[in-house]
Amino acid sequence: MKKILPFLLLISGFIANASTSITTPTVSGHWTLAGSPYLVFNDIQVANTGSLVVDPGVSIIFQGSYRLFVYGILHASGTASQPINFTVNDTTGFSTDTITTAGGWHGIQFDNFGGTGADSSILNYCNITYTKFDSADGLSFFGTIGSHRSLAVHNCNIYNNTALNGGPNTCPIIGLVVGILHPVIYNLSGCSIHNNTSPNSILLGASDSITVSNCSFYLNTGKFTVIKIEVAALTFTNNDVYQNQITDYGGHGTLSLDIVSGSVKNNKFHDNINYNSGGLSAYNSIVDISGNLICNNQNTSSICGAVSGGGGIFLQGDATSFGTSFYNVNNNVIANNYSNCWGGGLCIQYTEASVTNNQIVKNSAPNGGGILFYKDTLSLIKNNIIYGNETSGSGIDAVEISNSYVEYSHNYSELPDYDLIYAFLGSITGDSTTNIHATSPDLIAPTLTASVTESALIANFRLMSTSPCINRGDTANIAPDTVDYDGNRRIIAGHIDIGAFELPGTLKMNQPASEYHISIFPNPAKDIFAVSTPNAKGSIELLDIKGAQAAMQQVISTTTAFDIHTLPRGIYFAVWNEGNGEKAVQKVVLE
Repeated sequence: MKKILPFLLLISGFIANASTSITTPTVSGHWTLAGSPYLVFNDIQVANTGSLVVDPGVSIIFQGSYRLFVYGILHASGTASQPINFTVNDTTGFSTDTITTAGGWHGIQFDNFGGTGADSSILNYCNITYTKFDSADGLSFFGTIGSHRSLAVHNCNIYNNTALNGGPNTCPIIGLVVGILHPVIYNLSGCSIHNNTSPNSILLGASDSITVSNCSFYLNTGKFTVIKIEVAALTFTNNDVYQNQITDYGGHGTLSLDIVSGSVKNNKFHDNINYNSGGLSAYNSIVDISGNLICNNQNTSSICGAVSGGGGIFLQGDATSFGTSFYNVNNNVIANNYSNCWGGGLCIQYTEASVTNNQIVKNSAPNGGGILFYKDTLSLIKNNIIYGNETSGSGIDAVEISNSYVEYSHNYSELPDYDLIYAFLGSITGDSTTNIHATSPDLIAPTLTASVTESALIANFRLMSTSPCINRGDTANIAPDTVDYDGNRRIIAGHIDIGAFELPGTLKMNQPASEYHISIFPNPAKDIFAVSTPNAKGSIELLDIKGAQAAMQQVISTTTAFDIHTLPRGIYFAVWNEGNGEKAVQKVVLE
């Protein structure tokens, strides 16, 4: 045995370091750790009727500028401790911006599914690095990962990929575009997408439905945008988007939405540098923007035009067709953003918007340090803390209204309305006596200055118990979220606090919050849905996203049905009024 053991150890070491050369154009079967690394010497494809399963820990190393085409099924699912690696053998030429054949491979392209049965393709716990393209490659919307079909990408680390010398439609790093044969659904979750460069965007999505959740996008450089979603139903939640940079005047925000419906909720957008608009921008869309931290972003454009503005958020509709877009901006912290043009915190134009219960604090711009409404804007501004915003360093005119119509009430500011608001060829309505003017909103530990370089990430914008904003908000004609920025119950004893935070510890005595909970089923709903209430009292209103009543029912049992087959599809709010001042609100989606 003493003589055999060294030989066995030698054999096991050889097996652990074995490699498999791939020289055929078509691949299928099962790639195992024992055969790893797999060395790819040409373009390869998974055929229509084929499938390729890749085990955890496998490395796939392309020996040149080759690509993996998937027409059948690719199931590459690693683990946190054993990710699958897709990379190239020689990275010495990766930084060369003139020769694409040196230092990079050509990524994974999922074409329309040609197989039979269910498509189980997935990328899970994969490291995908060192792809490289330029406009001569003719890859159009396909980059590191490109897909024309439904695809799940989970827990992947996508970094050090680049596209060069292209126009606006050339080579995003991740290109998820609508398919031809079937409805297409994309789901990205838990991914880290960083240190990538593209002349277009890092992520381009144009599909029937896109969900991006729990992902990090950071240290990416895009010429036009970092994340662009267009003509899609979008759910963008719990993502961290930071330290990205846009380099071209024609570019848009770090997250740019165009003809999108859906929600952007509970994300962080911070420390991004954009040339033309804010950390978040949207065009011709209907979007619920709520529960986000949007801070320390800057718009560095020196040219103020129709598509410029907004250090934190830029929202726009169609200048030729008013009424086709709507934005609900609720429960956000918008702080220490800067615009070199106008609208340090928000810039809104050619659209309808409801801006309610936000902290708009310490933003700055030459015009409209806090908010700027520019041309044909119809907006409701209610229950916001507008504090410490600066216009050219003066601290006044923090809200600017130009050729727009704004209802302004129940807001806090440290200055009277006539010092805070500058209106040019616009009108302001609303009960001005409901606005609060005080030296301080008594926030726990806000940022000290309006500088974009003072980090709002470590500040605390919550209310102290002495705040004049407690119980001073109003819920008429709005449909507030059921919870505040922190997830605390939003309306207490019939009252709502001004700003994004509800002061905890002020629950109605002897009334647990669960007593006022309502549930909706099914949700989303098509033709009918039911609302379950703890008791048979009061009434239930169905409000659309603009706060207008779409339907109403008296509550005569603990289950109340709504026939909604004639209503337009979209986002609604079911509001239960028990009759004693208490309200409970739940969102319902009609599809």
